[in-house]
Amino acid sequence: MDVAEDQAPSSFAGAVDIADLWRILWCRRAWVCAAFAICVLAASAYVLTTKSQFTASAQLLIDPRGRQIVTKDVNPDSLAADGGVIQVESQARVIGSDTVLIQAIQKLGLDHEPDYGAVKPGILSSVMQRLSGSSDATDPNASVNRALKVLRAHLALKRADREFIVDIIFTAYSADLAAKIADAIAEAYVNDQVQSRARSSTRASEALAAHLDDLRAQVKAAEDKVETYKAAHDLIGTDRQLLSDQQLGDTNAQLNNARAKTAELRVRAEQIDALRRSGLDKGAIPEAVQSTVITQLRASYADLLRRESDMRTRYGDRYPDLIALVAEVRQARSAIGTELERLARSAHSELDRAQKNERALDQSLDSLKKKTIVSGDASVKLRELNAEASTRRALYQSFLSRAEETGEQSGIDTSNTRILSKAVPPDQASWPARGFIMLGALIGGIGLGATLAFLLEFLRPTILSLAHIQHTTGAPLVGVLPSQTQRISGWPSLRRVARPASPQSNALGLALSRLFGPLPELREATTLHTLFVTSVSHDSKARTDVTAGLASVASAFAISVLLIDADFEAGPHDADGFLDVLRGDCSLKTTLNRRNAPGVQRLGVGRADTGAASTLRERTIDDFMQVAAHDFDFIVFDGGALTDNLWAAPLAACVDQILFVAVRGVTPQRDVATASEAISDACGRSISAAILVDPA
Repeated sequence: MDVAEDQAPSSFAGAVDIADLWRILWCRRAWVCAAFAICVLAASAYVLTTKSQFTASAQLLIDPRGRQIVTKDVNPDSLAADGGVIQVESQARVIGSDTVLIQAIQKLGLDHEPDYGAVKPGILSSVMQRLSGSSDATDPNASVNRALKVLRAHLALKRADREFIVDIIFTAYSADLAAKIADAIAEAYVNDQVQSRARSSTRASEALAAHLDDLRAQVKAAEDKVETYKAAHDLIGTDRQLLSDQQLGDTNAQLNNARAKTAELRVRAEQIDALRRSGLDKGAIPEAVQSTVITQLRASYADLLRRESDMRTRYGDRYPDLIALVAEVRQARSAIGTELERLARSAHSELDRAQKNERALDQSLDSLKKKTIVSGDASVKLRELNAEASTRRALYQSFLSRAEETGEQSGIDTSNTRILSKAVPPDQASWPARGFIMLGALIGGIGLGATLAFLLEFLRPTILSLAHIQHTTGAPLVGVLPSQTQRISGWPSLRRVARPASPQSNALGLALSRLFGPLPELREATTLHTLFVTSVSHDSKARTDVTAGLASVASAFAISVLLIDADFEAGPHDADGFLDVLRGDCSLKTTLNRRNAPGVQRLGVGRADTGAASTLRERTIDDFMQVAAHDFDFIVFDGGALTDNLWAAPLAACVDQILFVAVRGVTPQRDVATASEAISDACGRSISAAILVDPA
């Protein structure tokens, strides 16, 4: 009967469904387990053999501003435009420099430690040094260089964003040594900064001092030029002013003072003359003519006038005492006049001397002006020379002051770096992280195994799903045989038994029903039904199990079954088999009665070395079918791999159905396609149906 297709074949045989991924892993579980075991064993060996490493960390604060010792503010507030980050980054590189690390090595003596600078004793170490061409025997710094390489390999510097704090992280095989090395590196960096700044100040001071001699010589040369020029042009004076200019200024000031004094004396003389003409009775004495004598005389004169007026009022004009008092008044007035005459002569005399002095100063000033005009051109050149000498002198003073200041600063620490926290010996090892490594080995092993499985599947795709088998063979799928089954293996174990239904028997019964219709009708049919079972070469075990299972299931429904081994390429072959019956060397009934018990009847291959190809002809096969139809309802041929068993092609062409057996995840798609083409070419027909077996 024709088998209807239950499912349309896939349009792409190489497509893999998500559900097929688990099948790929299960079918290639040996690779997955092997990769998993290798990774776990390698991780376990690494964890057990690797020495524990401990990590300690010290913290440094690097303030890019520095300390300003010679200014008012110790720490200036100003920062660079980038916040000093670039400077801190540069200093972080300095921490890992050779200068700092060598100081730490020498402080702790790491060049004599076996794990760092010292050469481990032993023949193997000597041989390795010779093979590597090491020059330790001739290089006195070889141990320091080795320790330096180890420190660089185990040192890490870390700085968070927008922070001036640098973490010095060091890893060693000892917790105490890791902390000591981290602290030693931090202290070495601080000392290096102090020494570096001191060296910089010393170099600057030495450079300034070396330049001072040149500046001193330049100052002396400039001053010599000034003195030589002054002597050549008769220019006498100080650094600030020439003597002629000074004399001119002094004379001018004296002339001004003389003119002022002359004017003052002239006013005084005029006031005295006016007082002489007007007398003392009309007003107060001017400031210019005030003197002690005048004051006393005037007071006496006023007292006499008062007494005269009083006596005249009281006694009259003829009073004798009044006459005497009037005489005294005249004498007092005369004394005042005489004193004023003396004062007038004295004032005019002083005025005359002042005028003569003024005229003399005026003449001297004119003479100095003429002399200054004559020496004007020489003064211009002299001022230029003085300016040059002043500049040289100021520059020399600046360099001298800076040199002394820089020399004093060489012994002062101006860096603003300090150790925030020293390293503490860690309690636990930082490496190897056993839990992390084992977890990584577990995940990596599974991932590696899965990758290998998928890679093998990609390189050689197998039959994974119903769509694959249907697309590759071009035939419908009639059943899927589960993996957890109690299969019938081996031809001698075939016997008719009544057993409970199992998944594999249900699957095989469903396959027979799809191929030939309901099994009870197959038992009552009057015609013989034949089935040819084939597969690829390396699926012979699955094909044999399926063939035996189909025969057993049919026998369970009281169907008389003849199971014939038609794999002519497999050996060894028994005598009195299928080929012998076809040739007429023996009868079918005699052979079966002699070899089989009741139940499924088995017929071997027979002797295949006496012209099997000529025996397997359509006429002989039809004669055999007619004879077998008298005693059997169903014949199952185990045809082997038809690509290798080409002798069975005429037999496959004569049967009712050709069933192809494939193992899910094991049978390559390429081999199935090759077998399908071979069957089509050799038999002139295509495969009728396919059955898929899940691997055990």
